[in-house]
Amino acid sequence: MVDVRVGTWDELGREASAIRHEVFIDEQKIPAEMEWDAADSECLHAVAFNRLGMAVATGRLLEHVPGVA
Repeated sequence: MVDVRVGTWDELGREASAIRHEVFIDEQKIPAEMEWDAADSECLHAVAFNRLGMAVATGRLLEHVPGVA
């Protein structure tokens, strides 16, 4: 069973940032300054929690801006 919660960075940032740090910075060796950006405060975030209440996955949805690649 998985519970997916959707919300703002203020609501889900603690859980989302922990997962992103482990996956992208620790495992994939992405420089930390490349992982965090100003878009986090404006995105819609999702965090999946397992049946034990542990955050196991995350994603963010950026709003498309026409004409910006």
